[in-house]
Amino acid sequence: MALGANRAQVLAMVVREALPVAAAGIIAGLLAAAGLTRLMESLLYEVKPTDPAIFALAPITLGIPSIAACIAPALKAARTDPATALR
Repeated sequence: MALGANRAQVLAMVVREALPVAAAGIIAGLLAAAGLTRLMESLLYEVKPTDPAIFALAPITLGIPSIAACIAPALKAARTDPATALR
């Protein structure tokens, strides 16, 4: 902001940098879940190990809090006074 960015640009930049990390974690979790389905099959009750609804719902369920977790620090960064940031 001290160099001319507005609050929306700062907010977008912080979220843009944080979301790939969250996406990588979700993708790694899906790959691990897909790889471990046969080991977990005996622990599942009335659900197939490769149930497409579960594999579709899990990233959505984890993605929403990930976005919220990215927005909180972005809002704080956007509210920071430029003079304070330069000091």
